[in-house]
Amino acid sequence: MRQVLLVVIGGLVLLTGCAGGSISGLNQMGVAQSGLSGVRLAGTVRGGQQPIVGAHVYLLEANTAITFVPGSSAVPVVNGQDSVSLLSQAQTGTADSVGAYVTSDSNGNFSVTGDYSCMPNGQVYLYALGGNPGSGANSAAGLMAVLGNCPGTGNFSSAVPYVVVNEVSTVAAAYAMAAFATDATGVWSTGTLLAQTGITNAFANAANLADLSTGAALTTTPVGNLTVPQAEINTLANILAACVNSTGAGSSACSVLLNNAQSGGSSGTVPSDTATAAINIANHPGSNVASLYALASAPPPFSPSLTSQPSNFTMPLVAPPSPPTYFPNALNSTTVFMGDSITQWWNLPINNQGISGQTAAEMQARFATDVIGLGYQRVVILAGTNDIWNIDPPDQAVALAAIESMAQAATNAGMEVVLCTLPANLTNPPFYAQLYPAFNQSIIDYAAANGYPLVDYYTPTLDHPEYYIDGIHPNATGYAVMEAALSAVVTQ
Repeated sequence: MRQVLLVVIGGLVLLTGCAGGSISGLNQMGVAQSGLSGVRLAGTVRGGQQPIVGAHVYLLEANTAITFVPGSSAVPVVNGQDSVSLLSQAQTGTADSVGAYVTSDSNGNFSVTGDYSCMPNGQVYLYALGGNPGSGANSAAGLMAVLGNCPGTGNFSSAVPYVVVNEVSTVAAAYAMAAFATDATGVWSTGTLLAQTGITNAFANAANLADLSTGAALTTTPVGNLTVPQAEINTLANILAACVNSTGAGSSACSVLLNNAQSGGSSGTVPSDTATAAINIANHPGSNVASLYALASAPPPFSPSLTSQPSNFTMPLVAPPSPPTYFPNALNSTTVFMGDSITQWWNLPINNQGISGQTAAEMQARFATDVIGLGYQRVVILAGTNDIWNIDPPDQAVALAAIESMAQAATNAGMEVVLCTLPANLTNPPFYAQLYPAFNQSIIDYAAANGYPLVDYYTPTLDHPEYYIDGIHPNATGYAVMEAALSAVVTQ
């Protein structure tokens, strides 16, 4: 699914988002307005361990304009999908199609002084594009760093004194914002409270992966002392660095990276820079793993890194929820769970066949080898999220056909089939409030027509942002709610 991540840390990142304040750009209604000047925000842009000279450094905020036309079908409004530039050309003297920017100097340093204000509780990040990492100008060098929740003062004067923008900070940013990003300059959500809570929680995850002031991957989370997948973060950073520190967009390293990190993983739009490539990898962590892993050169600029190729590039940092309370091990041990990242990161299933980012058809393709003939008595199928979330336009008919095919194959093999409605998607309620109920109703109808037990995850999770990390992936509390729903149906 789009947001593959994730760093699931229960209450650690459960922050609140709200409207208010002012920004230089669009407010929550998409109206241009100005704000108070901020104070100095400084840092450095690096490719690996080398300074990048002449990079354009933008200060951007996730757009929370109203992105759907009230009373009409769910058609996105274009200006709701572009990040908001917080810098003013009148103050910086330079601007392009992304927005106003400052330029990194001969040491990679940059400074934003009195040039910005952000909307309190808005989600802010730095984006550096282009510049010379040492081998010539590289237009494909795109790097990001999440500043996060804008303080009530409207600037980061005390919260963020110094920022290192490099490949590690880019990986942290990409995995944090992936659910809400189409590319490095298209980060947005609706302005509803549910959507704002989701994007606030998602952005907060960046601070659990990397130290903003050093640009280094963490080993444990700042709060809770949970283990961080440092080697995997560094490996992804090394993959990006291969392109960033190359001779440019036409280099072999950039060609391999960009063509293997398309918007759909192995298909779709080819990104133009490494930051967008990182977002695409975060959204499709199982695509082209071998080709991407081969880009991590030796000696790598960031270490420790993985010493062997992983099966995927998910971020398996999951805070263990409470031990299973409702679903007995006697039932669990004979049950296999088929799904995507919602299943993969659920600690409950003993026999877990969830793979992040997969559509129902992709699950169907591996169903015979992962489920059938392995001694399981029961299969719990939770599929369709990525068919709605990741395919434009959503193809619900194909997803339902794949679910029906899996159910029939399990039935033919003598297994009990348990079907599930999708948990609520709270990232953009005006859009998903139309699609999810219709899709879930089709699953409900099919289950009833064929006598399959049905677990309703949608109803108990609807309008409960406190159950989610990012509005789509449950936290420990959300998984406990799902387990209770499962145990009410599967009892013997």
